[in-house]
Amino acid sequence: MGIFKKGLIAAGFCLLAGAASATTVFDFRNPYVGGNGVNAWNGDYTMSVDGLTVTATAGVYTSLGAVDKILTSDCASTSGCFKKVTETKGGLGVGYGLRGGAAVNGMPFSFGELITLTFDQEVAFDEVFFTTFGRRAGKGSDFDLFIDGKNVAMEQLIGPGKSYSLTGLTGTSISFGADKFRLPYFGGKTDKFMVAGLKVSEIAKAAEVAAVPLPASAPLLAAGLLGFAALRRRRKAA
Repeated sequence: MGIFKKGLIAAGFCLLAGAASATTVFDFRNPYVGGNGVNAWNGDYTMSVDGLTVTATAGVYTSLGAVDKILTSDCASTSGCFKKVTETKGGLGVGYGLRGGAAVNGMPFSFGELITLTFDQEVAFDEVFFTTFGRRAGKGSDFDLFIDGKNVAMEQLIGPGKSYSLTGLTGTSISFGADKFRLPYFGGKTDKFMVAGLKVSEIAKAAEVAAVPLPASAPLLAAGLLGFAALRRRRKAA
């Protein structure tokens, strides 16, 4: 392979890397079961990746009414709410409540546990990854979705080995809830899952990358590489 072709391929990878720099992936799976604060957590359930910081809190919400409503997104700041964030090999969950498991679970009647991820700046949500599903083992569970405290989707089906696209949603916080309530009865199925990871795009960085579009920069790179190749041939001829 000639030096020009090698250089052009390398330049292409550099351009792709620059375009992808706006995307940040958070991995919430803790390899040390029960080891709070391990796996890049700062000890208070904040995590920083690529200059972007996220904080995890545990809360509860209600399924009564036409739209789900958050009662509190942070039990640590609410009297009488004893839910806490948990972390395991599967990811983030909620525990220490009526249902003491580590995962985000549905609660009796019309209430559910809630895991909220709050960022230190506005982001575009790209994709979420789940593990540890409930009773419908082969089909997964349902979750309810909130952006900045507002319900945007209800009873979204998730399953093993699959991610859920969040494209088009932006904000500073995102919440995932599991409930038990099923109209027109209270039902026996309880949703259950853990949040294993989240992919987001920093809006500010994405704007910076878009400010230097590929079509404008590619000709400059190609011209430079052509000149370098011509100089190399001239030296060989001499």
